[in-house]
Amino acid sequence: MNKSNKDKGHQSKKKCRYPAPKPTRKRIGDRVNEDDIVLKIGTGSLKSGGMPGGFFWHIYYKDEKAGKIYINYDISSNRAEIQIFINQKSQGKGIGRVAYKRACELSQYSEIYATMRKSNTAFLKAAFAAGFRAIPSDSNQVQMLWSKLSFSIEAFERLPEKLPRSSYVDFLLLLGNLKPALRIKISQNENIVDLSHWCETNDFYFLLGKDDYAFIAKNKTIANNIEIIDISTSPHEYELGKMLGYPDCCCKKIAKICEENIDKYEDVFINEFNVKNSYVLINPKGYKEGYALISHIPCSPTCEYSLRIAQKSFYIISRYNDRESFKIWVNAWKEYFFLDY
Repeated sequence: MNKSNKDKGHQSKKKCRYPAPKPTRKRIGDRVNEDDIVLKIGTGSLKSGGMPGGFFWHIYYKDEKAGKIYINYDISSNRAEIQIFINQKSQGKGIGRVAYKRACELSQYSEIYATMRKSNTAFLKAAFAAGFRAIPSDSNQVQMLWSKLSFSIEAFERLPEKLPRSSYVDFLLLLGNLKPALRIKISQNENIVDLSHWCETNDFYFLLGKDDYAFIAKNKTIANNIEIIDISTSPHEYELGKMLGYPDCCCKKIAKICEENIDKYEDVFINEFNVKNSYVLINPKGYKEGYALISHIPCSPTCEYSLRIAQKSFYIISRYNDRESFKIWVNAWKEYFFLDY
């Protein structure tokens, strides 16, 4: 064998170490026992988990190396993304499902993205089984999100039925720990009594302020501070927005616009701004009807911080898209709900 053939042989062997799975490969036999799968920390390269904030693991199944999985971290976007490779002889056993879930749980991140080809059915199913859900993407590939979000579907479904439709996204965000408090207007005594009881049952503090505005927060101090800011006669758009958990950039934008011009700015955002691709998630046009994914008006049609919140809302809805209480969201965003294995 000449030198060029040796080089080719060496390169070929290196490339085949973690070959991509066949899209149509079916599982062989029963699912693996999760206890037989171990992730051992390793040293990745700068492109495979070796950067600051990254993680790299070797996947072992019954003490034999089955593949690798790593999380890359992009400091500029504060975003973590996971990649997995399974050896050919270990494919079709359900190892990916366990490795995805375990790597996400071992990492320090509250949300992790995965991007893969639409034809990569095996890994798409594995990611879905591990808790990932598909979200709208700007590319031709499938983008998925995993989140540590804890959400009480039971508490959400016990909300009073006659609340304003616009309030439900606020409660979605509140119960998903995506905002610390909310401010809604309620006028009927029945709703006030029912909502006060709901807050007591679910460990939230309820404060009824002036002009039929209710403040709901995780504790009394937060609710009281929001009411004080809300009734202040001095400009308070920025402070109020921050207390309600809106992105800093969006709070600054509204502060410049001033409270009396918010509705006008919202109309401009909905009707004149070119909101496209994945940023359709941050369009507030469905807020009053009850199917928006955020409860504030973004600072721009490409606000990344607003998109992060909207993606997490979409993630929650994807997890519970079979529930009647989420029907209005599913109907509004049904073209984006797919890969529901």
